[in-house]
Amino acid sequence: MGQSVLKRKKERSANFRSMHFARPRRTSTSSRTAPDIANELFRPSGKLQGKVPSAPIEAQVVGWPLLDRSNPLACPVGGRAKRAADLMIAVTAILILLPVMITTAAIIALTSGGNPIFSHKRVGYRGHFFPCYKFQTMVPDAQNALTKYLADNPVAAQEWEKRHKLRHDPRVTRLGLIMRKFSLDELPQLFNVLFGDMSCVGPRPVTFEELGHYGAKVGHYLSARPGITGLWQVNGRSDTDFPARVALDERYVQNWSLAGDISILAKTPAAVLRIMEAH
Repeated sequence: MGQSVLKRKKERSANFRSMHFARPRRTSTSSRTAPDIANELFRPSGKLQGKVPSAPIEAQVVGWPLLDRSNPLACPVGGRAKRAADLMIAVTAILILLPVMITTAAIIALTSGGNPIFSHKRVGYRGHFFPCYKFQTMVPDAQNALTKYLADNPVAAQEWEKRHKLRHDPRVTRLGLIMRKFSLDELPQLFNVLFGDMSCVGPRPVTFEELGHYGAKVGHYLSARPGITGLWQVNGRSDTDFPARVALDERYVQNWSLAGDISILAKTPAAVLRIMEAH
Protein backbone atom coordinates (compact mmCIF):
# COMPACT_ATOMS: atom_id res chain seq x y z
CA MET A 1 0.00 0.00 0.00
CA GLY A 2 2.75 2.38 1.01
CA GLN A 3 4.82 1.53 -2.07
CA SER A 4 1.79 2.12 -4.32
CA VAL A 5 1.19 5.60 -2.88
CA LEU A 6 4.89 6.45 -3.20
CA LYS A 7 4.89 5.27 -6.84
CA ARG A 8 1.89 7.49 -7.68
CA LYS A 9 3.58 10.51 -6.06
CA LYS A 10 6.74 9.94 -8.13
CA GLU A 11 4.67 9.67 -11.31
CA ARG A 12 2.83 12.95 -10.56
CA SER A 13 6.13 14.67 -9.81
CA ALA A 14 7.65 13.42 -13.07
CA ASN A 15 4.60 14.56 -15.02
CA PHE A 16 4.77 18.03 -13.44
CA ARG A 17 8.44 18.43 -14.34
CA SER A 18 7.83 17.29 -17.90
CA MET A 19 4.94 19.76 -18.27
CA HIS A 20 6.76 22.81 -16.95
CA PHE A 21 10.50 22.36 -17.35
CA ALA A 22 11.20 19.86 -20.10
CA ARG A 23 12.82 21.10 -23.28
CA PRO A 24 10.36 21.10 -26.20
CA ARG A 25 10.78 18.24 -28.65
CA ARG A 26 12.41 19.14 -31.94
CA THR A 27 9.42 18.61 -34.16
CA SER A 28 8.36 20.60 -37.19
CA THR A 29 6.23 22.75 -34.84
CA SER A 30 8.78 23.44 -32.10
CA SER A 31 11.55 24.24 -34.58
CA ARG A 32 9.65 26.99 -36.35
CA THR A 33 11.31 30.37 -36.52
CA ALA A 34 9.92 33.76 -35.51
CA PRO A 35 9.02 34.64 -39.14
CA ASP A 36 7.14 31.32 -39.49
CA ILE A 37 5.10 31.99 -36.37
CA ALA A 38 4.43 35.59 -37.32
CA ASN A 39 3.12 34.52 -40.72
CA GLU A 40 0.84 31.91 -39.15
CA LEU A 41 -0.50 34.00 -36.28
CA PHE A 42 -0.96 37.30 -38.05
CA ARG A 43 -2.33 38.59 -41.31
CA PRO A 44 -0.19 41.11 -43.27
CA SER A 45 -2.38 43.90 -41.89
CA GLY A 46 -1.26 43.02 -38.38
CA LYS A 47 -4.65 41.60 -37.38
CA LEU A 48 -4.97 38.22 -35.71
CA GLN A 49 -6.01 35.16 -37.64
CA GLY A 50 -6.95 33.20 -34.56
CA LYS A 51 -7.75 33.53 -30.89
CA VAL A 52 -5.40 34.54 -28.13
CA PRO A 53 -3.33 31.43 -27.28
CA SER A 54 -3.72 29.91 -23.83
CA ALA A 55 -0.03 28.90 -23.73
CA PRO A 56 2.83 31.43 -23.45
CA ILE A 57 3.73 32.84 -26.85
CA GLU A 58 7.43 32.17 -26.27
CA ALA A 59 6.74 28.45 -26.59
CA GLN A 60 6.04 29.09 -30.26
CA VAL A 61 9.06 31.28 -31.05
CA VAL A 62 12.48 29.64 -31.08
CA GLY A 63 15.90 30.79 -32.16
CA TRP A 64 16.05 33.53 -29.51
CA PRO A 65 18.66 32.71 -26.79
CA LEU A 66 16.85 34.73 -24.12
CA LEU A 67 13.73 32.59 -24.63
CA ASP A 68 15.48 29.20 -24.49
CA ARG A 69 14.48 27.44 -21.24
CA SER A 70 17.34 24.96 -21.69
CA ASN A 71 19.82 27.84 -21.47
CA PRO A 72 20.67 28.42 -17.76
CA LEU A 73 21.63 32.01 -18.60
CA ALA A 74 18.27 32.76 -20.25
CA CYS A 75 16.77 35.84 -18.64
CA PRO A 76 15.11 39.11 -19.63
CA VAL A 77 17.27 41.72 -21.34
CA GLY A 78 19.58 43.30 -18.75
CA GLY A 79 19.52 40.33 -16.38
CA ARG A 80 20.08 40.76 -12.65
CA ALA A 81 21.69 44.18 -12.91
CA LYS A 82 18.64 45.63 -14.62
CA ARG A 83 16.29 43.92 -12.17
CA ALA A 84 18.21 45.28 -9.19
CA ALA A 85 18.06 48.80 -10.65
CA ASP A 86 14.32 48.38 -11.31
CA LEU A 87 13.63 47.40 -7.70
CA MET A 88 15.66 50.28 -6.31
CA ILE A 89 13.98 52.84 -8.58
CA ALA A 90 10.46 51.45 -8.12
CA VAL A 91 10.63 51.32 -4.32
CA THR A 92 12.10 54.83 -4.13
CA ALA A 93 9.52 56.24 -6.56
CA ILE A 94 6.60 54.59 -4.75
CA LEU A 95 7.71 56.01 -1.40
CA ILE A 96 8.08 59.51 -2.86
CA LEU A 97 4.94 59.47 -5.01
CA LEU A 98 2.61 57.60 -2.66
CA PRO A 99 0.84 60.81 -1.46
CA VAL A 100 0.26 61.80 -5.11
CA MET A 101 -1.11 58.36 -5.97
CA ILE A 102 -3.44 58.29 -2.94
CA THR A 103 -4.74 61.78 -3.72
CA THR A 104 -5.27 60.91 -7.39
CA ALA A 105 -7.12 57.71 -6.50
CA ALA A 106 -9.36 59.61 -4.08
CA ILE A 107 -10.24 62.27 -6.68
CA ILE A 108 -11.09 59.63 -9.28
CA ALA A 109 -13.26 57.71 -6.81
CA LEU A 110 -15.11 60.89 -5.79
CA THR A 111 -15.69 62.16 -9.33
CA SER A 112 -16.49 58.91 -11.11
CA GLY A 113 -17.78 56.74 -8.29
CA GLY A 114 -15.94 53.73 -9.68
CA ASN A 115 -12.70 51.88 -9.00
CA PRO A 116 -9.83 54.36 -9.42
CA ILE A 117 -7.48 51.66 -10.75
CA PHE A 118 -8.08 49.25 -13.59
CA SER A 119 -5.96 46.58 -15.23
CA HIS A 120 -5.64 45.54 -18.85
CA LYS A 121 -4.13 42.27 -20.09
CA ARG A 122 -0.78 42.90 -21.80
CA VAL A 123 1.93 40.64 -23.22
CA GLY A 124 5.09 40.43 -21.12
CA TYR A 125 8.43 38.63 -21.14
CA ARG A 126 8.31 35.25 -22.94
CA GLY A 127 4.73 35.98 -23.97
CA HIS A 128 3.22 35.63 -20.51
CA PHE A 129 0.15 37.79 -19.98
CA PHE A 130 -0.02 40.13 -16.99
CA PRO A 131 -2.43 42.77 -15.63
CA CYS A 132 -1.03 46.20 -16.52
CA TYR A 133 -2.23 48.72 -13.91
CA LYS A 134 -3.37 52.26 -14.64
CA PHE A 135 -5.48 54.94 -13.04
CA GLN A 136 -8.96 55.02 -14.54
CA THR A 137 -9.20 57.79 -17.13
CA MET A 138 -12.16 56.64 -19.23
CA VAL A 139 -15.92 56.85 -19.13
CA PRO A 140 -17.80 53.72 -17.97
CA ASP A 141 -19.07 52.71 -21.43
CA ALA A 142 -15.73 53.32 -23.14
CA GLN A 143 -15.85 50.61 -25.83
CA ASN A 144 -19.25 51.62 -27.18
CA ALA A 145 -18.21 55.28 -27.17
CA LEU A 146 -15.12 54.41 -29.22
CA THR A 147 -17.04 52.24 -31.69
CA LYS A 148 -19.60 54.96 -32.36
CA TYR A 149 -16.94 57.66 -32.69
CA LEU A 150 -14.88 55.68 -35.20
CA ALA A 151 -17.99 54.84 -37.23
CA ASP A 152 -18.89 58.54 -37.48
CA ASN A 153 -15.32 59.80 -38.10
CA PRO A 154 -13.40 58.10 -40.95
CA VAL A 155 -10.28 60.21 -40.32
CA ALA A 156 -10.21 59.14 -36.67
CA ALA A 157 -10.74 55.54 -37.77
CA GLN A 158 -7.62 55.76 -39.95
CA GLU A 159 -5.66 57.27 -37.07
CA TRP A 160 -6.81 54.44 -34.79
CA GLU A 161 -5.88 51.80 -37.37
CA LYS A 162 -2.39 53.29 -37.70
CA ARG A 163 -1.49 53.98 -34.05
CA HIS A 164 -4.24 52.46 -31.88
CA LYS A 165 -4.38 55.91 -30.29
CA LEU A 166 -6.44 59.06 -30.84
CA ARG A 167 -5.55 62.68 -30.29
CA HIS A 168 -9.18 63.38 -29.41
CA ASP A 169 -10.35 60.24 -27.64
CA PRO A 170 -14.10 60.28 -26.76
CA ARG A 171 -13.54 57.70 -24.04
CA VAL A 172 -11.30 59.91 -21.90
CA THR A 173 -12.78 62.05 -19.13
CA ARG A 174 -11.66 65.64 -18.48
CA LEU A 175 -9.69 64.56 -15.43
CA GLY A 176 -8.31 61.63 -17.42
CA LEU A 177 -7.11 64.00 -20.14
CA ILE A 178 -5.05 65.97 -17.62
CA MET A 179 -3.66 62.77 -16.09
CA ARG A 180 -2.65 61.43 -19.50
CA LYS A 181 -0.93 64.64 -20.51
CA PHE A 182 1.41 64.29 -17.54
CA SER A 183 1.44 60.46 -17.58
CA LEU A 184 -0.01 60.35 -14.06
CA ASP A 185 -2.29 57.51 -15.15
CA GLU A 186 0.75 55.25 -15.47
CA LEU A 187 2.02 55.66 -11.90
CA PRO A 188 0.40 52.37 -10.73
CA GLN A 189 2.73 50.57 -13.14
CA LEU A 190 5.45 51.08 -10.55
CA PHE A 191 3.78 48.17 -8.76
CA ASN A 192 4.03 46.12 -11.97
CA VAL A 193 7.78 46.77 -11.81
CA LEU A 194 7.82 45.74 -8.15
CA PHE A 195 6.00 42.49 -8.97
CA GLY A 196 8.41 41.70 -11.81
CA ASP A 197 5.92 42.06 -14.67
CA MET A 198 7.54 45.19 -16.07
CA SER A 199 10.78 47.16 -16.03
CA CYS A 200 11.31 50.88 -15.56
CA VAL A 201 12.71 50.99 -19.13
CA GLY A 202 11.78 48.71 -22.01
CA PRO A 203 9.41 48.18 -24.92
CA ARG A 204 5.96 49.65 -24.45
CA PRO A 205 3.56 46.93 -23.16
CA VAL A 206 1.25 45.80 -25.94
CA THR A 207 -1.90 43.73 -26.23
CA PHE A 208 -1.83 40.41 -28.05
CA GLU A 209 -3.62 42.04 -30.99
CA GLU A 210 -0.94 44.75 -31.23
CA LEU A 211 1.82 42.15 -31.11
CA GLY A 212 0.98 41.33 -34.71
CA HIS A 213 2.69 44.55 -35.80
CA TYR A 214 6.05 43.06 -34.75
CA GLY A 215 5.88 40.28 -37.33
CA ALA A 216 9.23 38.53 -37.71
CA LYS A 217 10.75 40.77 -35.01
CA VAL A 218 8.39 39.59 -32.29
CA GLY A 219 11.28 37.86 -30.51
CA HIS A 220 12.85 41.23 -29.68
CA TYR A 221 9.73 42.26 -27.78
CA LEU A 222 9.38 38.91 -26.00
CA SER A 223 13.04 39.01 -24.88
CA ALA A 224 12.48 41.97 -22.55
CA ARG A 225 10.18 43.02 -19.78
CA PRO A 226 7.90 45.83 -21.01
CA GLY A 227 8.82 49.24 -19.64
CA ILE A 228 7.05 52.23 -18.11
CA THR A 229 9.23 54.35 -20.36
CA GLY A 230 11.51 53.59 -23.28
CA LEU A 231 12.87 54.75 -26.60
CA TRP A 232 9.32 55.14 -27.92
CA GLN A 233 8.42 57.63 -25.19
CA VAL A 234 11.52 59.76 -25.63
CA ASN A 235 11.39 59.68 -29.44
CA GLY A 236 7.97 61.06 -30.21
CA ARG A 237 5.50 59.35 -27.88
CA SER A 238 2.07 59.44 -29.55
CA ASP A 239 3.47 60.71 -32.85
CA THR A 240 5.39 57.43 -33.33
CA ASP A 241 3.62 54.89 -35.54
CA PHE A 242 3.91 51.13 -35.06
CA PRO A 243 6.67 50.41 -37.61
CA ALA A 244 8.81 53.06 -35.89
CA ARG A 245 7.98 51.59 -32.47
CA VAL A 246 9.03 48.12 -33.63
CA ALA A 247 12.32 49.50 -34.96
CA LEU A 248 12.97 51.35 -31.67
CA ASP A 249 12.22 48.24 -29.59
CA GLU A 250 14.55 46.19 -31.79
CA ARG A 251 17.29 48.79 -31.33
CA TYR A 252 16.74 48.86 -27.58
CA VAL A 253 17.00 45.08 -27.16
CA GLN A 254 20.04 44.73 -29.42
CA ASN A 255 21.96 47.60 -27.80
CA TRP A 256 20.85 47.40 -24.17
CA SER A 257 23.10 48.86 -21.50
CA LEU A 258 22.55 50.14 -17.98
CA ALA A 259 23.92 53.52 -19.06
CA GLY A 260 21.37 53.55 -21.87
CA ASP A 261 18.54 52.93 -19.40
CA ILE A 262 19.76 55.78 -17.20
CA SER A 263 19.87 58.06 -20.24
CA ILE A 264 16.28 57.17 -21.18
CA LEU A 265 15.08 57.75 -17.62
CA ALA A 266 16.80 61.14 -17.60
CA LYS A 267 15.11 62.13 -20.88
CA THR A 268 11.63 60.95 -19.85
CA PRO A 269 10.56 64.01 -17.78
CA ALA A 270 11.30 66.32 -20.73
CA ALA A 271 9.29 64.02 -23.01
CA VAL A 272 6.36 64.05 -20.58
CA LEU A 273 6.41 67.84 -20.48
CA ARG A 274 5.91 68.00 -24.23
CA ILE A 275 2.19 68.30 -23.56
CA MET A 276 1.21 68.65 -27.19
CA GLU A 277 2.51 65.15 -27.89
CA ALA A 278 0.52 63.58 -25.07
CA HIS A 279 -3.14 62.57 -25.11
